[in-house]
Amino acid sequence: MMSFDELPAGSDDSCSCPGRLASHMSAGPALSHRSTLELRDALQVAIGYLPVACLLITRDQTIQVMNARARQLIDAHPSLALSRKRLTVVLPEVASQLKSAIQECLDGKEVVVGRSQKSFIMLPQSKRLPLVFWVAPFKSACSPSSAATSEWAALFIHDPDYKISLSEDYLRETYGMTRAEVRVAVLLATGHAIDEIARTTATTANAVKFHLKATYAKTGTHRQ
Repeated sequence: MMSFDELPAGSDDSCSCPGRLASHMSAGPALSHRSTLELRDALQVAIGYLPVACLLITRDQTIQVMNARARQLIDAHPSLALSRKRLTVVLPEVASQLKSAIQECLDGKEVVVGRSQKSFIMLPQSKRLPLVFWVAPFKSACSPSSAATSEWAALFIHDPDYKISLSEDYLRETYGMTRAEVRVAVLLATGHAIDEIARTTATTANAVKFHLKATYAKTGTHRQ
């Protein structure tokens, strides 16, 4: 089994979805010890592709699986720490809120209500936007199918200042986009206006809009 300190490097080339992972892991008999280890290895690889920080965590905040982005964020943040495979939040108020959210999630209580403020836990940062914690149930195949509660919770940590780099190869392979369409899409996603994209790509604004129209059709989107 991959050790806690040998986490794989994350990749931005991902179409993985935490909800899809959880659904594949649910509804099954309890696994053997060896199968459980194999499951953790598989989950480690799977969430390693997520660009957002993700941890699968137990009631006492022991980390079962985490991706490279989570490790990077925790190591860099003064209010977060790892000790004996447990996540520690230095600020008492935030630590208490996170603990309660995890407990309620694992007890099967409804933690998330739409997109209301109670869905999120904020960790203040000096001169920066706060980190955002969000907890969701993760019922794995390690649990009996009859269990009403989850053994693990999925903890996501969003850093508003973190810019995700897009892979041009992934966009081409996944959506069948041309190189010109991909370049325009990546520049748009990183905050460039249409006129700026036209100057950068040595084309016209009308050409950029043409590529965007094709991108919308291929990706199922309707606006910038």
